[in-house]
Amino acid sequence: MKQLRLVVDPRESGTTLEALLIGRGGMAAETFASALRSGAVTVNRQRVRSPDRLLASRDLVVAHLEAHGVPAQPGRLDPSRLLLIDAHLVAIDKPAGVPAQATPENARAGIDAAVSALLHSRGEPGFAGIVHRLDRDTSGVMVLARTPDAVRALSEAFRSGAVRKRYLALAAGNPAEDAFEVDRPLGRDRRHPAHRAADPHGEKARTSFRVLARHAGHGVAACRMDAAPATGRTHQIRVHAALAGHPLLGDRLYGGPVWVADDAGRRLELPRVALHAASLALDHPAGGRLELAAPWPPDLARLESELTALAGS
Repeated sequence: MKQLRLVVDPRESGTTLEALLIGRGGMAAETFASALRSGAVTVNRQRVRSPDRLLASRDLVVAHLEAHGVPAQPGRLDPSRLLLIDAHLVAIDKPAGVPAQATPENARAGIDAAVSALLHSRGEPGFAGIVHRLDRDTSGVMVLARTPDAVRALSEAFRSGAVRKRYLALAAGNPAEDAFEVDRPLGRDRRHPAHRAADPHGEKARTSFRVLARHAGHGVAACRMDAAPATGRTHQIRVHAALAGHPLLGDRLYGGPVWVADDAGRRLELPRVALHAASLALDHPAGGRLELAAPWPPDLARLESELTALAGS
């Protein structure tokens, strides 16, 4: 049996048990809820079942979880990926291939642990609370909170839809229109619970797409699109793009191609889901409007250049 042990930092005093374990602890929301129900969470050796339990400085929080081999050190984050850091939040250009949040099975592999380690290396308090998520393969702008108050404010902003988000993606096909919208509720796929699917009884979800560049010719059909989600559902852009008939390149989960070939048989491998969080605009916890942007990443720029050559466009 593995234990996830956390001592509440003075700056975290007043935060809830849920915010601590899901934020700094890296527990998935489902795992946290299950641990509470089973009595597997204690504060100062006393079993706790309320997610809203307020914590004090130096409280010892322990979650008893199955062990699955945890790396000794968190992943490293290049300092050049810092977009902004202040007393309330830290914004980064998340690299592809890194999960936004660690899991109890891999508790130090998430971007939250990497940001915490980077903060510690700068001699600053290392609390980095998750307030929204990007998929493992998705690169781009991600914001983490540095205080309990910021966790609450930023989490509410994302939950209420007050954050304006813009993504860039490479997708299959050659859309008939330069701009289109997908307004389809989404829910869990009953056959594959980790997937999402169109569900008339699911959560409202709407995404606006705009074609920025077309790569079509010699048997190749792909495009670069701007995607603006009006809601923030899990896998929303990926599912909506697939429902529109233009799944994202490299997106095995939702029917995207894993390679592209031209008429001559030249083949281009697609190593990851071609999705990038290009910008965020939100209210700063301390006041004022904050706009953040991350450039089109080198791997997707290279992929698009190769698509252009393959299509002869």
